[in-house]
Amino acid sequence: MSVSPADPDAAVKTAVLASYSAMYVEQMKAYRQASAEGTELESGSRVTSP
Repeated sequence: MSVSPADPDAAVKTAVLASYSAMYVEQMKAYRQASAEGTELESGSRVTSP
């Protein structure tokens, strides 16, 4: 049986997934109340394509 080497980026991947999950939870809070007030979302922050 072959053992795969440990992923050197595992900790970073875990942190990114945790951050995304937290953002998703806050987005759902904002969606439920039709407002970003009372969430951890920053108003005016948008992702744009170059």
